[in-house]
Amino acid sequence: MKTGNFRKFLFLSVLIAIITTMGCSATRDVYEVGSLAVDSVSDMILPDPKPLLKKKILVAPVINQADISSSLADEIKNECISYLSENDYLYVNSLNKWDDEDSDSLLKRYGVIMNPAHLKTAEKMGVNILFAVIVHPIEVTEIRSGIWPFRKDKYNILISVSINALDTMNGTLIVSEDITKNIEGGEVVPSENKKWKPGNELLRDEITSYVKKLCSRVIKDLEEKSWQSKLYTEGSSFVLKAGRDIGISESTVFELFKKGEPVMSYSGDKYYVFGDKIGEARVKSVSQDKAVLTVSADGEFKDAAYVSVKRDDD
Repeated sequence: MKTGNFRKFLFLSVLIAIITTMGCSATRDVYEVGSLAVDSVSDMILPDPKPLLKKKILVAPVINQADISSSLADEIKNECISYLSENDYLYVNSLNKWDDEDSDSLLKRYGVIMNPAHLKTAEKMGVNILFAVIVHPIEVTEIRSGIWPFRKDKYNILISVSINALDTMNGTLIVSEDITKNIEGGEVVPSENKKWKPGNELLRDEITSYVKKLCSRVIKDLEEKSWQSKLYTEGSSFVLKAGRDIGISESTVFELFKKGEPVMSYSGDKYYVFGDKIGEARVKSVSQDKAVLTVSADGEFKDAAYVSVKRDDD
């Protein structure tokens, strides 16, 4: 029996044994606790294979739709970088500013906010996942409470923060999480157009706490995503825009795939999925941020377009 099938059989056997030892009155509880218990049990007896290579994450500048200060935006981004960098299977970089910084070029479809040109730029840098924090417009509503002469003004503050993570290879959204919260009271200060806005300390405390919560939600998804990459050519050699920085060594083996059928991304761009596997390749040489493969780009594997890392049990 193959290792993968044996693991599944073992897992199912344990679950059946657990259920059959329960009384009728307890059986219904399986559905109530399943989402929590199954994860714990499966982690003990069926741990997911740990990633062989790190994923390169590029944390983009905060998409600031709330007109928060640049210093607070930088603090939010750094908080995100710090949290993600604690994971051993993510290689995190950041970008202070895009070359064509222009808020009008942002595209929003299906809840995704990202500049398609930035996605392409990240892919050319060898990045696997483009990661961004979005601080949405903040709404402050004045509420009067009590009766005269004891009437006083209160403020309802609506803060919403999202995280989007996109696969640079195929343009797909792989993670999208958000937190929206109403706060009654808190410090507000006057702004332009006779409106109110939350004070910096309130925003800092609230948004940084949201970012930590959002990162904790998505970090496992980012870790478990399979490492994949486009192939690039230099002369007659196939190269990868990653090396020892993500764990590639001379003993790493890659599987080579043709370009599959095209699909349209959220931005309307055309991307290609993995096609048929056409072979395997080892590493000829590797530096900190580049690996050269043993197969030739103009030989029998000239149609290779993508690679994934080969596991020993594949």
